[in-house]
Amino acid sequence: MRSWMNEPLRAHTTFQIGGPAEELAAPESEEELLALLARAPALVLGAGSNLLVRDAGVAGLTVLLGKDFARIEIEGETIFAQAGARLSHLAQQAMRAGLAGLEFAAGIPGSVGGAVAMNAGAYGGQISDVLEEARVAVDGKIVVFPREAMEFGYRTSLPLAQKLVVAGARFRLHRDDPAAIAARMADFAQRRREKQPLSLPSAGSVFKRPEGHFAGALIEGAGLKGLRVGGAQVSEKHAGFIVNTGGATAADVLALVETIRARVREKYGVELEGIVKHIQDLLLRFTNAALKDTCKRVGGDPKRKLSPADRMIGSATLCQSMTQYTFNSDKSGRMPSGQGGQHCPCRETWQVMPCSRRRTGGERGGMFSNDGHSRYL
Repeated sequence: MRSWMNEPLRAHTTFQIGGPAEELAAPESEEELLALLARAPALVLGAGSNLLVRDAGVAGLTVLLGKDFARIEIEGETIFAQAGARLSHLAQQAMRAGLAGLEFAAGIPGSVGGAVAMNAGAYGGQISDVLEEARVAVDGKIVVFPREAMEFGYRTSLPLAQKLVVAGARFRLHRDDPAAIAARMADFAQRRREKQPLSLPSAGSVFKRPEGHFAGALIEGAGLKGLRVGGAQVSEKHAGFIVNTGGATAADVLALVETIRARVREKYGVELEGIVKHIQDLLLRFTNAALKDTCKRVGGDPKRKLSPADRMIGSATLCQSMTQYTFNSDKSGRMPSGQGGQHCPCRETWQVMPCSRRRTGGERGGMFSNDGHSRYL
């Protein structure tokens, strides 16, 4: 198993944006993957598409399922791939073996694990059409999920909804002439080149398709094609993409996304939902854990709603740059003045959690800060 310290994640994402991973580890087997997941909460990367990493990077552990976790095996009319295998490589292998069904996936810039979790699709095909079973890490072991148990939906699945890691998948395909399969793949590739901004780094389509609409058409109709914030730009070729024109930061992309959502909401009354929303959910899950720990370290009991037997003694806060966890004893729910911390000049509150203590307990205030928790986007 290979590992790196302070590895720039921009080198591992299709957006080419993001700060360093404090620790990046690349397992070569399911046993190594399970051991890493048992160590600590971790961000799991595959091809790094549909992913925006914050400029400050990721503290703690990041697991990379890449070329060391990319075995492909063909048996009869089925093909198995580990999670790190690229979809394009998988589709090519199937084509050479005369197995049809994965042509739609040849141009999707993702890995097998991410594609299964998101039920990736294009040109009328999607992963759920061909998946036979998936191998998923659950509570320290690998569990085989048949297709019927995956709860597939539009760009979602049970592993995605439950924050589970897909370790591999088997696909059931059907026989066809390799030349015919190659011709269909070439047709899809030509259409992709004509319509998508493949010459610039991006994370793929930014938004899910709203019911009854196409996100790109709404964005273009709102006059946002070509709109730029810093190095991030709404693609002039396809408005459903945000591209990195050079030197874009995560802050640029996030600001542009919020502008797009606001303008589309104002013009059409449609709420655009980001395809990378599950990464935001990971952020919330791990920062919640860190804030609860902050409350406990000062003797409090983190509770969203206080019972009659409890009294609020203050609040745990997380700054906007996600580098400072602070206990604020004045109960205001704000980052204490001047306490952005030596690690963080922003002094802006990102998230607040009330801290309480049983009424029989005594006062205990003060400030606790910690720069060692995982944080994601």
